[in-house]
Amino acid sequence: MTSKIELAPNTVLAILAERAGASACLDAAGIAASALDHPTIVGLHVRVDPIRDILPTEEILLPAQERAMEIEAIEEGRALRNIFSAWVAGVDSKVETTWLDITDGVDDEIEALGRQAALNVMANLTSSSRGHARAAFHAGLFKTHKPFLVVPHDYVPRKLSRILIGWKDTPPGRRVLDAALPWLRLADAVRLICIGRPEPLELMWAREHLADHDIVVEVAHVDRREGMSVGAQLLDEARQSGVDWLVTGAYWHNEYAEWILGGVTEALLGQATLPLFMSH
Repeated sequence: MTSKIELAPNTVLAILAERAGASACLDAAGIAASALDHPTIVGLHVRVDPIRDILPTEEILLPAQERAMEIEAIEEGRALRNIFSAWVAGVDSKVETTWLDITDGVDDEIEALGRQAALNVMANLTSSSRGHARAAFHAGLFKTHKPFLVVPHDYVPRKLSRILIGWKDTPPGRRVLDAALPWLRLADAVRLICIGRPEPLELMWAREHLADHDIVVEVAHVDRREGMSVGAQLLDEARQSGVDWLVTGAYWHNEYAEWILGGVTEALLGQATLPLFMSH
């Protein structure tokens, strides 16, 4: 079982569940690894699970259907391995790379491996993403308790220069701020915004906390736009600022939940044109 494998310190775990977005995921993992000392990038192949991927209306798979899906899983795995091998050929020789496979127990395996990683990275979901990919995404974001970088499929790798932090002074907000420190230090410019009218002490805490880690940050509050969700407004602020990453917590039970969970989440993630750094 892969859960018994011990990952090297400063591992970036690139979760590869689908061919679409795999190259973008690996490119983002490579950029993220540049913030870590002696990094290792692990390509984690999540194999298609025919049982998990059957339609809810189907009770059983016919033998021919099951065989077809098994062949599809083999072909998808081979394609992903080829993508990984081609990508590794262009990686700095100082970066260690490893390939791992998950064939079952996606949730438990990603939880076990992801908890060891410094950062988990995955291409964002689309409307056509299948059950095994959705399970991997959910486990990576909510079960590892480690930062999770969601990458758009059309991501073009570039130096991590500017980061926007969507700030709300809550336990998830403070956790993601700490989790992002290696990458905030790497950036040339960091901006932190709070949508709405926060208490002055909320912004002061964030500024002073980052200053304690030698990170200079521009701090501001932004008025809430009428008729626009908080998540959509954060994405728009990120687009207007031309930042490379958007950092924010993953929230379950407040207004942010609408863009982190459920159908609206997928719509917003599908609109994102930059990596989203989250932590739950």
